[in-house]
Amino acid sequence: MSLIYNSVQPEALRAEYGEYDTCDFVLTFENQSLVLDSVKLEGQITLEPFAGVGPATDNACDTAFMDPKSGIHGVIDSISVDTQNDGNIEVLNEYSRKVRMVAETNYSRSDYYTAELQSELRCDEVANGAKFFDNTTGTGVDAANAFVNVPANFTCKLMCSLNQSVGPNKLLSFNKTGSITLRVRFRRNELFLHGQFIIANSAYFLSNLKLSYITVPQMNNEPVIMKTYYHLKQKIDTTLANLNTKVPRVCYGMAASFYPTEDIAKVELNQNDTIALNDVTEVVYMFNDSTNKLITYPLRTPEEIKEHYLNSLSLSGHNSITKTSDKGYGIGLNFNGNVDLRNQKFNLQIKSNIQRPYFMYMYFLSMIQL
Repeated sequence: MSLIYNSVQPEALRAEYGEYDTCDFVLTFENQSLVLDSVKLEGQITLEPFAGVGPATDNACDTAFMDPKSGIHGVIDSISVDTQNDGNIEVLNEYSRKVRMVAETNYSRSDYYTAELQSELRCDEVANGAKFFDNTTGTGVDAANAFVNVPANFTCKLMCSLNQSVGPNKLLSFNKTGSITLRVRFRRNELFLHGQFIIANSAYFLSNLKLSYITVPQMNNEPVIMKTYYHLKQKIDTTLANLNTKVPRVCYGMAASFYPTEDIAKVELNQNDTIALNDVTEVVYMFNDSTNKLITYPLRTPEEIKEHYLNSLSLSGHNSITKTSDKGYGIGLNFNGNVDLRNQKFNLQIKSNIQRPYFMYMYFLSMIQL
């Protein structure tokens, strides 16, 4: 099978992209099939400026940081995928936090030293992540004595449906979809960057963006199945939280992480951290299965909660979640099959000893078939 390597620039091409900007990439492959799991975002990222730091004092390792476990994925706020034939098939909100959760539940510390994750600017801890922006050959300081970085190159395999295929068929025929538009929206500066030297105009800039993908010169009309998710954000402010929600999907699992509401957008803090709730003593899931029979999963020990969280997201059998940190925490459940949540309420109860409100980021895991 001969492979064709394609790349496309954004529509309405610009020299630089930053916070709130949107990039549309149109994938066209007439009389061919798209090879799933081959779609990558490529480009360069520059960080600037940071107060009181110059080449005579320090470099980027001491100024600004990004979430090390999500790397360049952290600049992405949302992704949507539209096809010419079927319209919108996927919307991924709070994308970078989902990437962080998958990383924590699938990668150990040594995994971050592979070429695949290094090319996505990922690493095991914050200080090492800052070294991607080391200024050993930098451009110096500006008029305000602020630090300016040289660009860092990246290649990022987007965690969207086009890269989340399931089953033996990895070829998506152009006849099924027509052209595909992949839209990426970028996050606010203070949600991506954090650190004590960040000032009001600290920012990141993306340049030389392109989307690469592989096609083959043959049509394949067999169905393809791809993973996706549906996101909900809820607030928890009581020690006994009871959440009821409807999810317009058939799902095979759910995973959630937490972050204190009072810490949102504090520039010194990592906004992708998965913060533990205080003294969780019980988590209960309730929903109807495919036979309309009520299923209840009560989890009462930290070991049970962690095990089910890992089972909801993990495919590798190892992780980087430890007992000694209040980060790397989440709850979740693998349904062990597809459950139709469209016509019922999904109930979740959490008993804890929280002393302040938290946001809960819920990801309901489902699949798309084309």
